[in-house]
Amino acid sequence: MSNPPSKDLRDGGCCTSSKSNLAIVMEQALITPCPDVVATVVHLTYPPGDVGSDPHTHPGPVVGYVLEGEFLFQVNEGPPRVLKAGEAFHEKDGDVHVWSANGSNSTTCKVVATVWGRPGEPLLTYVEGYPRVSREKALEVAVRGK
Repeated sequence: MSNPPSKDLRDGGCCTSSKSNLAIVMEQALITPCPDVVATVVHLTYPPGDVGSDPHTHPGPVVGYVLEGEFLFQVNEGPPRVLKAGEAFHEKDGDVHVWSANGSNSTTCKVVATVWGRPGEPLLTYVEGYPRVSREKALEVAVRGK
């Protein structure tokens, strides 16, 4: 499946799978030393077994929290991790978000994340050709827990 190079999540849908659901919870301009910075809070729901999105970047850092289920998460060449409800994650500016998927085949996963960027920038830009193993292999080798 080929994805466009950029996707504005405000258009709905964010993931390779049409079963995934994203809702922007809040978008707020920030008072910072840098002009024109916004924080966008998103709520992601991944059905059981959902593969989530292809490798991508965000316009700035991301901080997230797993609300429910198990979240398959990987950035750059780091190891895949399975985070459980109550665990948090972050991505630095410029990180390639390799895995963002459900870590379970039997339960739903829900995540809330805050993405920092500039007004009007896409919240997600696909990185064509970035290597990654299958979801099954990522789950097999994943670090579990904190």
